[in-house]
Amino acid sequence: MYLKTLQLVKKNGQVIRHVDFHSGVNFVVDEEASDTHNHVGKTTFLKLIDIALGSKDKKLIYTDIQTNTKNIALENFIEGQKVSIELYLCDKLCSSDAKDIRLKVDLFKKGHRYINDERKKINEYNAELNELLFNNTKNIPTFRELIPYFVRVSAKRENYDFLQNLHSSTSRVTYRAIYNYLFDISDSQAFDKLEKAKKQLDQVQKASKNYRKLDNNNQDEEILAQKLEANRARQKQLQREVNDLVKGTDFVNNREAITDARQQYIKMKNKLDALQYRLSRIKEDIQSTEAEQTKLNPNLTRDFFNEIKQAMPRVNKTYEDLVSFNNALKSNKLNYLKNLRDQLQEKIDIAKKKQQDFLDENSDIVALIKNNDIAKYDELNQELAEVSKTVAKQEEIYSTLYKFSKVEENLRNGIARLQENAMDTSAGYQPKLNIFNQCFTELASEINNIQPILAYHKNLKEFPVSVEDLDEGTSSGTLKSLILCYDIAYQQFAMKIGKQVPNFVVYDTLESVEGDVVLKLVDKIKTMSIQVVVAILKEKLDSSRIDQNFQMRNTILSLSNDNRVFEPSDQ
Repeated sequence: MYLKTLQLVKKNGQVIRHVDFHSGVNFVVDEEASDTHNHVGKTTFLKLIDIALGSKDKKLIYTDIQTNTKNIALENFIEGQKVSIELYLCDKLCSSDAKDIRLKVDLFKKGHRYINDERKKINEYNAELNELLFNNTKNIPTFRELIPYFVRVSAKRENYDFLQNLHSSTSRVTYRAIYNYLFDISDSQAFDKLEKAKKQLDQVQKASKNYRKLDNNNQDEEILAQKLEANRARQKQLQREVNDLVKGTDFVNNREAITDARQQYIKMKNKLDALQYRLSRIKEDIQSTEAEQTKLNPNLTRDFFNEIKQAMPRVNKTYEDLVSFNNALKSNKLNYLKNLRDQLQEKIDIAKKKQQDFLDENSDIVALIKNNDIAKYDELNQELAEVSKTVAKQEEIYSTLYKFSKVEENLRNGIARLQENAMDTSAGYQPKLNIFNQCFTELASEINNIQPILAYHKNLKEFPVSVEDLDEGTSSGTLKSLILCYDIAYQQFAMKIGKQVPNFVVYDTLESVEGDVVLKLVDKIKTMSIQVVVAILKEKLDSSRIDQNFQMRNTILSLSNDNRVFEPSDQ
């Protein structure tokens, strides 16, 4: 069924608004080029279509759901003039033998609904539409569960998930019934197990990937095993050297005293090292100062001095004074550095004596270490601690990566067995999804240069379908255009399998979609025998380089501040 005509009519029969639909793209255009976008009524017009197709939310025509404020003037106009919406559907466009269906919904409070002038209760109205548009005589799923996949305008909210676009309380069982109906999918126990295994494998792979991102965990297991083996050997070697350096059980019994002695020894050694470093730098400064060329060029400096003397007559120094001063600078610097050198050497001598006195006073403890080599003992223990820490870390990484690999291997083997068992039973849904995905992937690739697929989840605890192979960073514009790609692909799919569904899609906005993508979508719709009704800004059409003549031919309604849905400019 196609959309043919929409009218807003007063009780006295006066037509407020008349809009004719046609095949292909139908633009509902916001002509305003100012900050008043989204206030002229283009989304309201689409909601009117939704209301004509059974939505109960008539009051939201004049209520802003975000602010919960009412357009009192519009509400009074609808109530006072008893305005109704009339939507004509037909089974063929531009055909003399087309079968028309007239839907009428009173927009005012306590108004009624009619199909071909026959008054209907809301449940009867929607059940009959289910049969007329979907040939769904059992009314399972219900019409209002199915039509949101063709009229993508929520009368309750502006934002929605295009796969999960019903009320938040809708159960997954209901969603499964909807998708099973739309795609003629049958269930199978073997495929249920297969999907669970695939989901588990995906979770393991993601966990493995996240683990590898931590620290330095992203390593080749074979290379890591070789590193680990080498570090274990080094660990054993260091432990043997430490054991050889200490003497018997007395070392163990005096470990605390040795530790204290080590700490004191390390402090003295660090102090001595610092003094020796400073001394080496002072000696370098002395050498460089002695090597400096301090002799002045007598001609240049005397001329320069005379110029300064003339500019500053009060200076009472002679040129010879200047030469003497320069020579004194180097001499004073050398004297200072040499004096500092002598002071540091004295401190070093004192530090060395303290260190030796300490070793002498603690000879009984130091003797527990061969050759009194505390420094060697400390060096070995420090390296042993570092290597042991590395070994522990590598063992943890290797063990975790090995476990991930084994779990993935077991899951892959299990999936292979399940796939073999599920080959026959998967025939209930896979052939149909293959047909759809052929249309969907090809269209999305052509429009957005992405290759998504619609995947079916057999696990009853999961949402039945998902769009896969999308980048995580997909922009909102790409997602919006993807929704339309999905809807167009479904129309192609329904035609291929001969399934009766509405031959139209009503789409809210394309404002965030790139201009070249809009142009590609429009060009694609031209080639199909479907209707796409879309609300869009005039400036978006222009920036998308859509031909002006094409815009004029395919614009079914132009709205502005002076020409709103319920306030035509000619009335």
